[in-house]
Amino acid sequence: MLRRTWTLVAALLLGATVSACDGGDGTTASGGSGGSGGTGGTGGTTTTSTDGGGGTGGGTGGTGGAAAVCGNGLLEMGEECDDSNTDTGDGCNDMCVVEDGWDCLGEPSDCKTICGDGILAGAEACDDANTDAGDGCDDTCAVENGFECVDAPSTCTSTCGDGLVASNEECDDDNANAGDGCDDACEVEKG
Repeated sequence: MLRRTWTLVAALLLGATVSACDGGDGTTASGGSGGSGGTGGTGGTTTTSTDGGGGTGGGTGGTGGAAAVCGNGLLEMGEECDDSNTDTGDGCNDMCVVEDGWDCLGEPSDCKTICGDGILAGAEACDDANTDAGDGCDDTCAVENGFECVDAPSTCTSTCGDGLVASNEECDDDNANAGDGCDDACEVEKG
C-alpha cells in the first residue's frame, strides 16, 4: 500500500495524469481529452504484480482542433476579421488581419475606411487626419471643390485660377492673369 501511495505521489509530481488506479487487474485507464474540434488521447494501462505494483499512469493527451481558415467568412481563433475572401486592400487582408485605415465588424466582416485618421485607404480621395469641412478634405474624405490634395495625411491647397474662392484665396477670377484685379496668387490687386 505504501509503495502504491509513493507511486501515485511521484506520478502527480511529474505531471502525469492517472485516470484510473485499481488493485492492478490489467484494466485500461481513460486518455486525455481533445482540444476544441480535436480528438481525445489514448488510455494508459495498469499492470498486475505480486508485490501490488501500480499502473503505468494516464494516457496521452488529445490533439488540438482544426486551424482557422482565412476567407471563409467565419471569425475563428486568431483572426481579427474574415470578409469571405483573401484579397488585400479591402480592409481585411489575406491573413485575416485588419488593414491600417480600416475598421471591420461582424461575421462575415464588413470593413469600412476610417475617415480622419490620416491614412489613405479604400476609395478615400484624401485623408487629412481630421473631419473638418472647408480645409480641402471633407468629412467623407472627398476633395472639396477648389482644392487639390496630395499624400497621407493629405495636404490640401486651393487651386488658384479655377473660379472658386477657397482656403486663403482673396479672389479667384477663373484665370491666373495679373492686371485684371485678381493676381496669379489669387490676391486682390491694388489700384
